[in-house]
Amino acid sequence: MSYKPFVEMVASYRETIGSAYPKQDVMAVIAVFDQCANSPSISQDQICKATALNAGNVNKIISRACEKGWILRDESRTVERTKQLTLTKAGRKLLRVFADRCAASCSAPESAPEKQKQLSLVARNRTRKRKDGDRTSTHSFFEDS
Repeated sequence: MSYKPFVEMVASYRETIGSAYPKQDVMAVIAVFDQCANSPSISQDQICKATALNAGNVNKIISRACEKGWILRDESRTVERTKQLTLTKAGRKLLRVFADRCAASCSAPESAPEKQKQLSLVARNRTRKRKDGDRTSTHSFFEDS
């Protein structure tokens, strides 16, 4: 399996979302944005539970996204971790650009089996496993809302 698509995905991340997060873990940032994209309104506590990231890291990611206008915090609550978070139009656009660049970098695999592997990875990432074991398709930031 070639590492070229992965390297290109990381480059796409750095050119889009990652420019605001030079010292954050790539997967942590993507996981937080994915949680916000999958829910019309979600709290920081819910993101921490869903991603297994600690509250400090999630708070840093969310705070920076709010500064950039990518995520909106509901200011009606006083405790930061319980405020409802919503991905803004600018945030959704940013994620679409990132997803489009990732898709473009994976569009020319080296062989047919390589293409099949990449497509199956995308399909798996668009499906969540519930605690009860049922697999259900969920909205992902790779899809337009």
